[in-house]
Amino acid sequence: MPLDLRTRWAARPRSLVTRVRSVNWRPILVALFVAVLLGLAGGSVGQWLGWRTAGALPTDAEAEAIARLAINGPVPEPERRDEFFGYDPDGTYGPGYVRFVLPADPASASFPWLAKDVRVRLDTAGWAVDKTWAGDGPDAKSDPSRRSSSDRAERVDGLMFVADKGDWRVRYLAGPGDEARLEIVRLAPIAVTAGGALGGLLSAVAGWLIGLRATRRFGHLGPFGKRAARWLVLASVVGMLPLLLLTLIRLVAGHAQLSSPQIPLWTAFAQPLLMPLAVAAVILLGAAAAVVVGARLPEPAQPAPVSARQAEPATPAPAVARQAEPAQPEQPAPLEPALEGESEVNGALREGD
Repeated sequence: MPLDLRTRWAARPRSLVTRVRSVNWRPILVALFVAVLLGLAGGSVGQWLGWRTAGALPTDAEAEAIARLAINGPVPEPERRDEFFGYDPDGTYGPGYVRFVLPADPASASFPWLAKDVRVRLDTAGWAVDKTWAGDGPDAKSDPSRRSSSDRAERVDGLMFVADKGDWRVRYLAGPGDEARLEIVRLAPIAVTAGGALGGLLSAVAGWLIGLRATRRFGHLGPFGKRAARWLVLASVVGMLPLLLLTLIRLVAGHAQLSSPQIPLWTAFAQPLLMPLAVAAVILLGAAAAVVVGARLPEPAQPAPVSARQAEPATPAPAVARQAEPAQPEQPAPLEPALEGESEVNGALREGD
């Protein structure tokens, strides 16, 4: 195989399975869990603050006028619950309302005609009607004699349609039992959507960053600390999973029924059976965070101390022009000392001369 082909073959992209296996999923999953949890909490707080800007429910006289228009007849005394959200006597959690309980038979063949008549009257009066999949009612080509039929049909339960106008929403529900309910509730202001989106987004980003930082500190824990933090987080995930799934299911089901459902993000946390589980999960997650925060990080390496003599900057000596030194004359080599008796011989020779 030529060298260039070998290089290309060695540099080929790895398979998807190999790439997935090479990714460290632990910090991603922890950060994702914290981001979802804090995002849900922040979105709930934002929606709760947005609901504070909603108007009041109609008075009994106003509600009776709306009900008479929809029913086209006399209505019973209304039931009221004026708080924004709360619990019914049967333990059901929902928004505040003005409710009219009407006698009806949701299992009769004439009930769909009854629901359609109520919907048409409200639509004619200027209410924006949003019907659910269960509230389509009979087709316009159906036999009109079925309006008064007492034959049994498939029973219809739950929400049939909603109608919005101004600050209020009319909900028409079938059951439970042999009755129909017409409820007037508050219409969610724009602050609910904006507050939920803003609070959820900011909290989710903060949760993602906190989760990534926590996983980095997790590596500095001892064996016991790692084991404790891992089990605490796992227990918190198990405790929060039912609430997250219930919230997701209700949101999906609400948008499948209506184009603009009014389902608060905290609806699962308000369930009496799930509330203790949510509190326990939050406590466990807080304990895991305390263990991770208590991790002792290694101290950064300190630079070696520098002596004062080395620290002083070297001062350059001033440049001095060197003058050319004069050439020194060569000194004659010193004479060797005279040999013994040499001076007498030289003197005799001089006298002879």
